[in-house]
Amino acid sequence: MDIKITKTPAYDLLHVTLDDGLQIGLVDVGAGIAYVKKGEDYLTRPIHNAALLRCYDGKTIGPIANRIKGDIFLFNGKSYHLKANEQGNILHSSTLALSERRFTYSHKASPDGSLAVYFAYYLLPEESEFPSSVDVLVTYTFYPNHGFSLNIEATPEVDCPLSLTNHAYFTLGEKEITGVKLFMDADSVATYDRQLIVQSYVPVNGPTDFRTFKKIGQDIHCDQFMANPKLHGYDHCFVLAHKKPHSLIAVGSKYALAVQTNAEALQLYTSNSPNAEGIVHDSFAVEPEKALGPVSRYAVKGGTADKLSITYSFFLTEELR
Repeated sequence: MDIKITKTPAYDLLHVTLDDGLQIGLVDVGAGIAYVKKGEDYLTRPIHNAALLRCYDGKTIGPIANRIKGDIFLFNGKSYHLKANEQGNILHSSTLALSERRFTYSHKASPDGSLAVYFAYYLLPEESEFPSSVDVLVTYTFYPNHGFSLNIEATPEVDCPLSLTNHAYFTLGEKEITGVKLFMDADSVATYDRQLIVQSYVPVNGPTDFRTFKKIGQDIHCDQFMANPKLHGYDHCFVLAHKKPHSLIAVGSKYALAVQTNAEALQLYTSNSPNAEGIVHDSFAVEPEKALGPVSRYAVKGGTADKLSITYSFFLTEELR
């Protein structure tokens, strides 16, 4: 296993190569995944250098991932204000976003052949923005073969809402991902209003049922989704059943991905807007997180670490046959 570091004035890139040839790039901005590739094949959506500073791709998202209705939220009887950054709503914590913060980092090899990379950040918001400061530690652990694990640990000074995740976009080497076969161990899924604010949870059914493998594109343009102008594909929070060893398995024509997580839920987003080449659905995001709902349900007690673990394992599709 090998690690090299490229430093620039705006960001640092850490390049890790596993014994099986899998290459992973990490960026200190947002403690994020800059790329995963095998040979010349990118398994995540490539990020241009300039975009590393201001994008969600691969980054640590928080302190509250996903959407909050309006630009003011209530917690423990007090109101907090963040700038609305998506049609009057707060997306991915707006100006508090960890995705644009430069983390400090270090790395350490272990006798078992693994390599750990640690990213740390101390979030100190204004009192009017958020209830507490938050100590954030993001740890990537790389193994000689197949992939890596990611652990996000966030500890507030006093009680506050927390729901952090990673926002990696996967391509599995495909230009367009509707032909990727997907399995997800989820029994229920969120319903939304026309601004994608969660309304309720219902059993998975038809287009939202991935409990057996099916192609992502099979139902991606169904009437149910197309009726909502904000959807045009999947952007759904699935509540995981935790009945299977893997929460999600995605199988492309050449590469496959398996995801394990302790998260309560998983947000699936199929990149529903055209990319620079005009391709819609060029990648899919997998965001393990708490099931979406009122801010109060993300409450974490002061001095208590809120922990999220994710393991990403990559295979050649032929290895699974």
